[in-house]
Amino acid sequence: TFINLLSKFDNDSITEETLRKLAYYERLPRFRPENVAKTCPVSTPMCLWIHAILQYHRAMLSTVYPVRRQVAHYQDWLARKRPLLEDHMRVVTDIGKAVNVLRQRQALLRKVVDDDAA
Repeated sequence: TFINLLSKFDNDSITEETLRKLAYYERLPRFRPENVAKTCPVSTPMCLWIHAILQYHRAMLSTVYPVRRQVAHYQDWLARKRPLLEDHMRVVTDIGKAVNVLRQRQALLRKVVDDDAA
């Protein structure tokens, strides 16, 4: 049914051109929900739905889309930095292994010194 189509409608699929056309009608005084209700009460829900779609897109433009762009920017930055991080992590791992080898040598030397002193 038509109501099912509206409830499953993909709001993000509306083109900019269609949004501009809808915004034109939204500005008309006769397209305000209270005025539509006086003229044709059956059309009021459709009018309210169109106003809601436009409000949704304004909210997306002002808040969600900028955040999505920022997230994409940081994901790109992370993708570029990840190989450098992995290189540094390998260096840190190698240094940790070298420190362990030196500690083992130190322990052996202390044991040799302690054995010689005894």
